[in-house]
Amino acid sequence: MPPDPPSPRSSNAGSGRGSASSDDYSSGLWKLAGIGMTMTSEVIGGALVGWGLDYLFKTSPVLLIIFTLLGLGVGMTGFIRSALGASGDAGRDARSLVAAGRAVALPPEDPEAVSEEAENGEDDPDDAESPTGHPRTPSSSDGAPDS
Repeated sequence: MPPDPPSPRSSNAGSGRGSASSDDYSSGLWKLAGIGMTMTSEVIGGALVGWGLDYLFKTSPVLLIIFTLLGLGVGMTGFIRSALGASGDAGRDARSLVAAGRAVALPPEDPEAVSEEAENGEDDPDDAESPTGHPRTPSSSDGAPDS
């Protein structure tokens, strides 16, 4: 008896993404598409309301411009709220992974240590070594090699 053909779900195995991460990936794409469509519809809705009021009151493009800008403002507000909510969800997910022991928490950066390094010149890129491990040599300001 021949083996069963692979199911459409198992076709993601070769792409580097399993079915669980593939579902998460497509879910994220649908969320982004929804945010974009919502913002677009709010701008178009504002433009249509402005156009209708301009037609009703015979005030040429004044209300069209005002309501289009209002629609843009409402759309951007919704976009920012969605983005902040998504970043908050990502932060909660990361904290839950750390709590479950599946990720390592990075220590918070000490702002005093960073400022001390900057004052002491420890973060000077001219003093850094090249990727090959050799100290960098000074070069001319035009980027051409020294001769």
